[in-house]
Amino acid sequence: MASEAWTAYAPLQVPHLMPYLGGTLGIAIRRGEIPGLSHFLLRIHPDSDHNSGTENNLIKQFWEHTFQCRFAPPPAGWVNAGKAVCTGYEDLGNVETSFLDVSDLRSEYNVYKAVYALAYAVNDMMQCVPGRGPFSGNSCANLQRLEPWQLLYYLEKINFTTSIGDQVLFDENGDSLPIYDVMNWVWLPDGRTKVQTVGVVRESASSGEELTLDEDKIFWNFEYIQPPQSVCSESCPPGTRMARKKGEPVCCFDCIPCSDGKISNET
Repeated sequence: MASEAWTAYAPLQVPHLMPYLGGTLGIAIRRGEIPGLSHFLLRIHPDSDHNSGTENNLIKQFWEHTFQCRFAPPPAGWVNAGKAVCTGYEDLGNVETSFLDVSDLRSEYNVYKAVYALAYAVNDMMQCVPGRGPFSGNSCANLQRLEPWQLLYYLEKINFTTSIGDQVLFDENGDSLPIYDVMNWVWLPDGRTKVQTVGVVRESASSGEELTLDEDKIFWNFEYIQPPQSVCSESCPPGTRMARKKGEPVCCFDCIPCSDGKISNET
């Protein structure tokens, strides 16, 4: 079993370790989806009319790195070396870069939920009717002189569901409901490793802790590709009884025939 710290740790996913680590199960930060993010990223373009802004400078650096070009004026000898000058109209849809990969959003998904939680709290605070507020004298928070504890009051009461069905709220201790993906290291025939999601472990306000597994997807690194037995001895069949093995755990026993005049009709 892998902890969250190394479940997706790529340096361990190498061929010579797979005989030992293939089939590993572990937990990872929940992978989520952020609606509209991919479309938003593909619309990013450097603004040639605003060359001094920090945001635009960062975009230009990203642009030059992605397309291996330089904006005018390029460094001395750049063009003579046959290298490209950026136009700002290059197509991000034609390149592969990790900056645009939205297929494995984990930490980003947590940030997304945090921002939405804050937005819901601020929205609820702004709905406060003077004279009916939750603070001293039935007052509301003053948005121009907002105190952190006033915002915290509303933040503790948020309760919403994301687009993929994850519930976001806080318990009486101020902790958010935990949710993790269950990951499995699949050892592929060509020696590569694929880390796939095979389940979810979560806590819900209504039903408590839940573990959901897609057992048919789990790769077991055994000769017969079957899950390991979780018991020392199989249950005894009818007509036999358990005989404990001295010095071994209570789940380890032999099955011996029942004594004369005795029967066993349960396993």
